Amino acid sequence: MQQGHLKIWQVSDGKPGHAKQATALIEALAGLRKIQHAVLPPWPLTKVLTTLLRPRGSGSQQQSGLVIGVGHGTHPTVLALQRQLGARSAIIMNPSLPARLFDVVITPFHDGFQPGGNRLVTPLSLAPVPKFSNPDYRRGLILLGGKSRHFEWDNEDVLQQMSTLAERYPAVQWQATTSRRTPAALVAAADVLPASIKLLDWTALPSDWLQHSLPEAGHIWITEDSASMLAEAMNTQACVGLIKLTDTQKKNKLRRGTGALEAKGQLATLERPYAMSEDVEAVPADRACGQRENPNIVCAQSLLAMLDL
Repeated sequence: MQQGHLKIWQVSDGKPGHAKQATALIEALAGLRKIQHAVLPPWPLTKVLTTLLRPRGSGSQQQSGLVIGVGHGTHPTVLALQRQLGARSAIIMNPSLPARLFDVVITPFHDGFQPGGNRLVTPLSLAPVPKFSNPDYRRGLILLGGKSRHFEWDNEDVLQQMSTLAERYPAVQWQATTSRRTPAALVAAADVLPASIKLLDWTALPSDWLQHSLPEAGHIWITEDSASMLAEAMNTQACVGLIKLTDTQKKNKLRRGTGALEAKGQLATLERPYAMSEDVEAVPADRACGQRENPNIVCAQSLLAMLDL
């Protein structure tokens, strides 16, 4: 593995969700190596094709390094830069182009691919790690999703699970926030919730509210449909749990990933709760709280080893 500066070219389509995943990987790489980082937009198709018709490494300035892309619109430019610069390539999320064209393809476990060859598999989707973490185990967050193609949504059942959660951990004060997918009928029926749960309307919150709230919460529970929120919560030091929903299909790929985390004791459910200390201010005595391995660092280490960078 080389030890000098690692040059990284990030091809970005400007989509926030894609940018978060790229940032998560690049920040992890920066924790392992000194990096030089540039962000580029996707190239026009004519420039891509012209570059791909040239021999590999025919660019005027040959630079070893890594080209990263997230999103189908970035893939042609990643291939073109890989050829022009003689650099290595990494794609986050499964590409629409043949995976063999790229040096490494990074996909979450729930996508169903096996690690090996040029395939690097992560427990969940990559997500940023908070800049600070000071969890208060008297504070809890409940993040509500809504209707999705993977799960059915039952307002009464979700509200009942929220109430059960509050009863199980009576010393915790909870803030529950809706999302753009949360049915209005759930909000209308929220008067059944206990006083320890305060329901917040996501439209009334500052845009950075969740970013600041996640690292301060000692408990974060998420409805099962919210895969990206789960990935972010698992990068905090909170105890993380799932509010269960009903599958819409026999093989649910999201449950494939969460089921593996549940089996390892890293993700709680009401049926399989985490252990709590009698002193709520103490860190709960369970490895699911604050002792999880940082998946971004593991991914970055594996990537550097696979590419000998």
